[in-house]
Amino acid sequence: MLFEPNDKFYDEVLASQEAAEAAGIGLFADDVACTVPAQVREYADAVADLPAGPGTLEEIDGWAAEAAAVAATGVALVELLDGDGSVFPMVSCRSDRWTYLRDDVARDNGRVAEVQERLVTERTDEERRIEREKGEEAERKAKEEAERKAREDAERKAQEEAERQAQQAAEQAAREEADRQAQAAGEQARRRQSASTSMSTSGGDAAPAPAAPSAYDKNCSAARAAGAAPVVVGQPGYGRHLDRDGDGVGCE
Repeated sequence: MLFEPNDKFYDEVLASQEAAEAAGIGLFADDVACTVPAQVREYADAVADLPAGPGTLEEIDGWAAEAAAVAATGVALVELLDGDGSVFPMVSCRSDRWTYLRDDVARDNGRVAEVQERLVTERTDEERRIEREKGEEAERKAKEEAERKAREDAERKAQEEAERQAQQAAEQAAREEADRQAQAAGEQARRRQSASTSMSTSGGDAAPAPAAPSAYDKNCSAARAAGAAPVVVGQPGYGRHLDRDGDGVGCE
C-alpha cells in the first residue's frame, strides 16, 4: 500500500544520493560494470583501442569487424541514454549533470565512424596495391620469358652459323684437296706426255700429242696457250677451277 506523500525520508535519501554522486561511488561509480558511467567509460576505452592500419586485407577485415561490434555498443548506449530516465539504470542519472554522458557517447560514435571510413579507404588502397604488384609481377615474368626466348634464339642461330661455317670449311677443304690431286695427276701426265713426245720426235714418225694443262696453269688462257684445251673430267689436268659451269668440260 502506497501512502502519499511518501517523503518522510526524502531529504536523507537525497543527501545520500548527492554525496554518492559527488564521490562517484555506488550507482555513480565508473568502475562498477553495471553502472551507466562504467558502460560509457568502457565504450570510450574500446573506441580508443580501435586499430586503423595500415595492414593486410585480413587484418583490415578483422579491424572492421571489431569496429562494427564497438559501433553496435555505441548504438545501444544511445538508446539507453535516450530512454526512460525513471527506470533502472537511468533513474540515478536524471540530473542535468549527467548530460555529459550523452555528449561523450556521441563524440565516441563519431570517432568510430571515422575509423570505419578510414578502414574502407585503407582496404581499397591495399586492394589496389595488390593488383599493382600482380601486374608488375606479370610484366616481370613476361620480360624474363622474352629475354629467355631471345637468348635461346641467339644461341640457336649462333650454333647454326657455326655449323654452316664448319660445313663450308669442310667443303672448301675437299675442293682444295681434289684440285691438288688433279693438279698432281696433270703434272704426272704432262711429264709422261713430254717424255712420249721426245721419243716420238727422235723417231721421226709420230705426230706430237696435245699437251695436257699444266698443274701450274691457273686459268684457261694458260691451258689454251699450252694447247691442252678443252679438257674433260677424268683427264689429266682437269680441275674444277677450269670448269666454271660445272658441266665436266673445262676450258670449253
